[in-house]
Amino acid sequence: MFDEIGLHIDIRAVSLANLMDAATNGDHDIMSVEYTYAPVDPYTDVAWLLGGEGSWTGYASDDTDTALALSQELNDVNEIAQQYLIVDRAMQEDVAMISGWVIATLGAVNNRLTGVTPNVFGTFIDVQNWDVQ
Repeated sequence: MFDEIGLHIDIRAVSLANLMDAATNGDHDIMSVEYTYAPVDPYTDVAWLLGGEGSWTGYASDDTDTALALSQELNDVNEIAQQYLIVDRAMQEDVAMISGWVIATLGAVNNRLTGVTPNVFGTFIDVQNWDVQ
């Protein structure tokens, strides 16, 4: 379909080490990264992807940088959510990156592992409830 609109797309699957090098060096036009679990606090990934100079996207904004910093300083969950909304709005308006989610239905448990409920939203959901018998 891309050829029909005049785009030649060369899709390459690479090792994680090569992907990290390409991301760090900016040696790509578009890249896709697969995550296997969602972090409790998205700060680490968001700052890495959108944290200005040195980030994968190279995106920089005083507003988002300030919001990300405040997200780590505040204690009130609603105030933290407001900071992430600033970042989210900027991503929607500036489109520095596009997030695409594919939810798989694969889950597994072991009879010795208790307190675990397979969940499509992340392998480590409620990890504080897990125990090995």
